[in-house]
Amino acid sequence: MYNLSRYRQAQVCFAALAMFYGVAFFAASHAGINAMDGDSYGALAVSAPIKAWSTAQLAGAFVLSMGIVLNGRWRWSCAARLAGALIVVGLVSVLSWSAFQAPKGWPVGVFCLGFAGFGAIVAGWNMVDLAGAIRWRRRDG
Repeated sequence: MYNLSRYRQAQVCFAALAMFYGVAFFAASHAGINAMDGDSYGALAVSAPIKAWSTAQLAGAFVLSMGIVLNGRWRWSCAARLAGALIVVGLVSVLSWSAFQAPKGWPVGVFCLGFAGFGAIVAGWNMVDLAGAIRWRRRDG
């Protein structure tokens, strides 16, 4: 089975949150608001432009969302869900690590770590679905 078989609402919620945070940071960066200061996010996070972080976040959230929307109409939609979740998890994990290095970064670090944990669970569910899609054999005709 390659459809969303596990916890659909949780996966939609994670995708919506990832999209919301990507849009918020993207809008802030284009409005000229410095939404990522070095004291809260750490040196690694501020070494790259906020537009790059927000664009990568939006890309991961978009791929995850498209996998959810395509759910089952394309056999490999679970691979798109997994890829999108892993992009988001990777980004927020790096942000968490960077924030824990910052003087005032523990609130951001804890939030990003929790969000990465939620995303890792979502990615695990999608790995199970991908394994099912790989093993699934369909005979036409």
